[in-house]
Amino acid sequence: MSPCALGQAVLAASCLCFLLGCGRRTEATPNPAPRAAPTSADAIPAGPVSGKVAGKPFALKGARYSLDIRPGVEKTDIVLTDVETAEPCADLGPLHATSVWLRWTGVGVPKAEVVRTDPQSPSAWAAHYERFDEGRWVGNGNASALIALEAPKVDRKLEGSVSVCFGDGLDSCVAGSFVARDCPIRIDAPVRGAPALEQMPEAGPEGRGESPTGAGLPSPSASASAPSQP
Repeated sequence: MSPCALGQAVLAASCLCFLLGCGRRTEATPNPAPRAAPTSADAIPAGPVSGKVAGKPFALKGARYSLDIRPGVEKTDIVLTDVETAEPCADLGPLHATSVWLRWTGVGVPKAEVVRTDPQSPSAWAAHYERFDEGRWVGNGNASALIALEAPKVDRKLEGSVSVCFGDGLDSCVAGSFVARDCPIRIDAPVRGAPALEQMPEAGPEGRGESPTGAGLPSPSASASAPSQP
């Protein structure tokens, strides 16, 4: 092939590569729809909760729940984490634990039920995940979940199973069973009960914040504006 013809071929290939995006990292679609949760609890696999969160492996090591009875913000948070602590209700924040949250909005302890929730069909239940990334807490609450909860036990433990997927563009899904121990909310929880304090800042498909948001973790407060230490 002559130098001229070779140059023309290289130029054509370069143009084609530019049009097709060769070597370009694929960007996540803003707010992609989560994979739909199953419709039957029989579809939830046996064994502890496991899967992927933010595209990384997740395996349940600890489960806890907290009951918030403050007027106007009554809710129960079930928090599933990938770390095990020496003390049952130890602070998870310094450990930078990745966690999956199941939040029930209501008074008292949630009853036994099987419920499905997703962005198109919201319910009293909602799900989100939180993880520590590059010095900040990030989260995603664009979730489709099936939650099967058993009646509360006399030992105050909550048992159940869940299958939840998140619309983060990373195919994040976890499923399995859990047994959550009762952990009172921390004394530094905000007392005003403003719903905005419980919401994570939005940043595309993920929210970003400087502290995690409850259930045995440091709750948002006046100190939340201080940068987190890695």
